Amino acid sequence: MFKRMLKPTSASRLLRGRRLGQPAGCIIVAVSGCLYYHSQQIIHADDNDGATARGYPSVDDPRHPDGAPLHGPPHGFVEMNHFSGTIEGNTGITRFDSVSAPSSNYRQDDLAVTSVKRSTGTSHTLFGLYDGYAGWQTSNFLGERLLSAVLTSILGIVSKYEPSTEEHTELDMLPAPGPTLEPYPEAIDRVIKEAFRLVDDTIVHTGAELALSTPSKYAAVRPLAAALAGSSALLSVYDSDTRILKVALTGDSSAVLGRRTKRATGQSFYEDAPTSGGNIIVDGRSVSRAFGLAAYKWSREIQERLHMEYLGDRPQKDLASPPYLTAEPEITTIEVKPGDFLIMASKGLWNCLTGAEAVGLIGHWLEYPADIETVLGRDQLPVKLEEDNTIMYKRWRAEKKFICADDNAAVHLARNALGGADGDLMAALLNLEPPRSQKFRDDITVTVVFFDG
Repeated sequence: MFKRMLKPTSASRLLRGRRLGQPAGCIIVAVSGCLYYHSQQIIHADDNDGATARGYPSVDDPRHPDGAPLHGPPHGFVEMNHFSGTIEGNTGITRFDSVSAPSSNYRQDDLAVTSVKRSTGTSHTLFGLYDGYAGWQTSNFLGERLLSAVLTSILGIVSKYEPSTEEHTELDMLPAPGPTLEPYPEAIDRVIKEAFRLVDDTIVHTGAELALSTPSKYAAVRPLAAALAGSSALLSVYDSDTRILKVALTGDSSAVLGRRTKRATGQSFYEDAPTSGGNIIVDGRSVSRAFGLAAYKWSREIQERLHMEYLGDRPQKDLASPPYLTAEPEITTIEVKPGDFLIMASKGLWNCLTGAEAVGLIGHWLEYPADIETVLGRDQLPVKLEEDNTIMYKRWRAEKKFICADDNAAVHLARNALGGADGDLMAALLNLEPPRSQKFRDDITVTVVFFDG
């Protein structure tokens, strides 16, 4: 049994809606004229508005290890926006923790969460994480639109395969598809992919159409903004009835599933199961799938007209037969076991930590909640390690040394990605101002989802 009890510490605030940090109205979804689903309240479980740390520098107020305040801005350049919450109802999710730490004056990453209750009493819960390239406009658009588009598509399919029992439905007990119905898992994958492509078409092609429909350069600026910037999208869908988790990925973010096992000695050990990830160089990054980045999707004719009439960029010389990128996601399907957890994170975290290290850190966080004195090397983590191909600790010329100082699991990962036990290094990184800060750290956005044990 875990030594850390995963339960909300208090229900101090209610967040009605799906965007983290931006309250919105509850959504009622009607299917075929009948009410089948309703949104569920997300309860803020943080005790206070600052990062909870025990004996180590707060990420909101970086200090030297000796406790002396840093010179410069009174609270450092960056404040990590963090959130811990639970979702009411039979969601199969104990808790989720999130954090976002930008590396520039504006945040290019975005987070979203929504959960809907089915007529059977079980739920579909969706988490979205978006990491912007060359601007914030695309990731912001996705934060507002993608989850609702995917959810609407899934509910349309689910209504055709509604289970006949309210008990847990094993995969092989789902209703047999009729003569015109495809198998349920394939149908869910298909509508998720269609929703991704539809949202990207809205960003890229509807944006261009709106811009070209007006003679005003000024009026064309806004519809083109999200198309010209870009973003990855990492989206997870959890069905609490079948306990099936689907992770859809477009771009260079990544997710990893952690699972607790036992060694022959009885000690806890954690396994990691990475989802697929995934090439054009954009903003110094290699991507083969992305939202936006319309310069790799528009025809040469459209780009030449935008260049001549609407302050658009000059088309690239080697632009022969676009599109070169797609927003269609790769989808990984996993049957969740009791006590599993999912780590979803932007590229900034994976530049610092391997998937195995992240799983091992959460495993240690679960097993030793009060262990704030021990400094761990990577070989002491309760996980089978892989080769360390991360780049940032090498760039900082620092050794990886980890600590367990936070009550928020996502903050715990972010802290250890940015120096861990080396509080002086973390304070220096958080106090670097742009544009120099972007040389030494990327935006880090993380969500950790804990499934019922």
